[in-house]
Amino acid sequence: MKVKSKMWLMLLILPLVSCQKHDFDLAQLTLPMAKDAITKKFEFKERSDFAEVTSIRVKDENALYFGEEKLSGTMVDEGSFFGTNSVTFQLSKKTGKIESYELRLVTKDESLKLEKALIEKFGEADYHYDDKKDFSFRIWEANQNTYFLEINHTTEFNGKKTISADLNVVNNKNKVLYNYYIAGGFGYYSDYLFEKNKPEHQNKKYTYKDFVNQKQKEDGNDSYFLKNYVK
Repeated sequence: MKVKSKMWLMLLILPLVSCQKHDFDLAQLTLPMAKDAITKKFEFKERSDFAEVTSIRVKDENALYFGEEKLSGTMVDEGSFFGTNSVTFQLSKKTGKIESYELRLVTKDESLKLEKALIEKFGEADYHYDDKKDFSFRIWEANQNTYFLEINHTTEFNGKKTISADLNVVNNKNKVLYNYYIAGGFGYYSDYLFEKNKPEHQNKKYTYKDFVNQKQKEDGNDSYFLKNYVK
């Protein structure tokens, strides 16, 4: 009876342990936010990246949750930032607030978990380019924040192939950082924003898909906005 009682007790405890909630979730952060929300909670490395921004880098596994997904992992020896999943918060020297963060994942499973978690949270991205081989780029906007996700299928560490993910989340009102992220695979978004702000598109919903359809009518099927675009 004692053995059976212990087994029943373990069966009761295990679900409780598995359901314990983590108390930090990147998916729930709203920018801007106070610096000490990070620095009082996690060990970090701080450096000045450029004139207006200081970076606060964290690789504590408890800081690497997005929704219910735990995203810690490494491709190298423990203790190194290089090749280890981490999150970096950008602190504006002007406002004294954290205005953006970059979640950098280098392990395949965690990169794909993040991609899935973002789609589940926000739905399919209106801005989505995918060459079906090397890179994909998505953008979501929510609660005055913009989420820039790049998935890279070409990453290698010490000869080991992997899939990496870069998620940059920025406060839309911080134009310096916001404009900084609209580059590379996200560059077409600036063309869209320029068009969206024209008088004829004011006071109505004008999505990136609307923009692509407009360019297809204007430029034909050879429009570079159509190449690798996922409708």
